[in-house]
Amino acid sequence: MKKCMLCKNKHHAKGFCVTHYHKYITPKKKKQIKCMLCEKPFHARGFCNVHYNEYVFPKKGYRTNKICACGCGTRLKDNRSIWAKGHSTIKKEGCSYAGYIFQHTTSHPRKAKKKNNIGQHILIAERALGKYLPRKAIVHHVDGNGYNNKNDNLVICENRSYHQLLHARKRAYEAIGDVHQRPCGFCKKYSPISELSYRKGRINNNYWWHPKCMRDYEKKIYRIRKEKRVNGPAMI
Repeated sequence: MKKCMLCKNKHHAKGFCVTHYHKYITPKKKKQIKCMLCEKPFHARGFCNVHYNEYVFPKKGYRTNKICACGCGTRLKDNRSIWAKGHSTIKKEGCSYAGYIFQHTTSHPRKAKKKNNIGQHILIAERALGKYLPRKAIVHHVDGNGYNNKNDNLVICENRSYHQLLHARKRAYEAIGDVHQRPCGFCKKYSPISELSYRKGRINNNYWWHPKCMRDYEKKIYRIRKEKRVNGPAMI
């Protein structure tokens, strides 16, 4: 059995036992505790967090032209993110992310369980109403801007269905100027509700459709499935 070079204990690594290995080899592997360019705490590759993002990220090919939405100034790894990792839990008055402004609270009944914050638009609506909002109530922004929390821009909806109705009417008004029409899920043309079919539950990710468009869609799917049964699966 292989033994340590300095004693007769069992060999661990690089010719030493566990005791002598941690005494002579491990200290050499310890990383520096300060950045090479400043005295800030070490983060990675010999740099602190600031210099690591400045010198290492561009070499890795990250798209760092976007910053965190909470206003901290941290550069993001890619353009798909909204805020930096962990910044959605910042306990800061007026922290903004996900298109809304949030405020820190620990006593509100509708606060987020893990983040301890609540939307500022909810607090403003409750202040105007004089009491807490009902459990299913939703606050709607008239101009679609989640950062505009003025009293004349907020509407209290009784439930999610009414909130979705307001958005559907707004899209119809902006498209054709008539709030009583809806777009077909297949041809995308607006028609009166009386000419469309509706079912609670999404068909092709849409609620409304023309009966003729639905028949054409079902014929197309039937033809594709029939060709697969006759010809078999496609060869790769």
